[in-house]
Amino acid sequence: MYSKERGQVFKSYLALLRPIVLSLLGFVVIANTDIMMIRWLNDKDALPASSLAYGRARMVQFFFVGFTNILAVLTTEYHLKHNYKKTTEALKITFISGLFILLPAILILTYWPFAKDEVNDHMALLAEEYLFFLKLSMLPFMLSETIRKYLQGIGWLHINATLTILQGLLNFIFNYIGIYGFWCLPAMGLAGIALSTLLVRTALCCCYLYLAFVIHRRGYIKLEQRSLWSIDYTLVKRIAYWGVTGGITLASYIFLQQWTNEMVKEVDKDAIRGLALLNVVSAPFRLFAVALGIVASLLMRRASSEGDKQKEHSVIDVGYSLSLLIGCLIAGVVYCFFPQLARLFSNKMDERVVAQIDKVMPLIVIRLIIGSMLLLGLGLLTGQKDAPATATITGGAYLLFGIPLMELLGYWFTDKIQGVLLGNVIAMALAALLAYLRIITKRKRFSRGLNGAG
Repeated sequence: MYSKERGQVFKSYLALLRPIVLSLLGFVVIANTDIMMIRWLNDKDALPASSLAYGRARMVQFFFVGFTNILAVLTTEYHLKHNYKKTTEALKITFISGLFILLPAILILTYWPFAKDEVNDHMALLAEEYLFFLKLSMLPFMLSETIRKYLQGIGWLHINATLTILQGLLNFIFNYIGIYGFWCLPAMGLAGIALSTLLVRTALCCCYLYLAFVIHRRGYIKLEQRSLWSIDYTLVKRIAYWGVTGGITLASYIFLQQWTNEMVKEVDKDAIRGLALLNVVSAPFRLFAVALGIVASLLMRRASSEGDKQKEHSVIDVGYSLSLLIGCLIAGVVYCFFPQLARLFSNKMDERVVAQIDKVMPLIVIRLIIGSMLLLGLGLLTGQKDAPATATITGGAYLLFGIPLMELLGYWFTDKIQGVLLGNVIAMALAALLAYLRIITKRKRFSRGLNGAG
């Protein structure tokens, strides 16, 4: 019976993985398309400027992505109970909360100058132009992400995948027009790519707003005039608490990676170029691990809402088996085919960059496997509505333990770069272990409860 249930859970994982992978693939394609098209510009400062600007904006974006994860979880739970008044209330509260997050963030980005030691005047000008359009695009991004998570919660996954692919196509077309101009439109270079981001996100937002109208007509959103101005403060507290902790989980990961990059860049700029290339090459494969974590959170929430503890155990067991398999496959592909894949993004690699990549490749391979296990664990905890645990685990492992360890090993090792990356891997391993122990502890408590009741 148990093995049969595991087989059903395995099929559920595969059924949900496909549309979520497709939707995530669109985001990866957009990011990599931007990088490749920025390289078309005959300006050596264009790519560093865009990286600086996006590095600041993505902290806000990732925080909001983490914040809205709770909306998908709550919508899944209420959708199973056909309680669409609650799902609508959760959607409204998430949107209002997003505005309170977005407005201060835009002010901070506006008045946060670039350090003079990291940019020249030309690069600073390019970065400011790029960041200007990114700030304008955050409102449509917020609206799209909120409705996207709502659709994810009610099971409209293929719609999300279709829209993300459409977004990728529009992004390529608008990027080309922005760089080279078209008809009466002037060539804008790097600013044209940033403007393209704004236009594509606005177009996507319009599509999601239309979909919101469609699901409202079908009864999945219950909007009543009197309920527009009333607020369920109990739900506000739940979303704020779980949303902020979910945002901290993602933001702390971004902070750890940026700290790692800064430490590596201090030692050798060739090494940071190699790491950036490794991240770009592995991104399309890492999205399978990210998608698995999202699927695990949805399946865990469904099992928890149904009160089926046996199914919860199957979701955990099958999930960890798949995450280990996917992690090993990702690591194997990157390790075996990196030179061939790297040529897609870089016409010519300097010998020093190649040498640095060869030295850190074993650590990168281990990090890819651990990262897959970590994402699965965090997804399961999110599905159990244990977002505070995810924030505590990642915040503690990354910020309180990981950063000091990277500083220590970077000082201790002869090759500082290997020491820093080893500290990064150990921090991620600790987070993955703590997430697993948290899940297993909760599982054993339930088993003891059953034995006691028996």
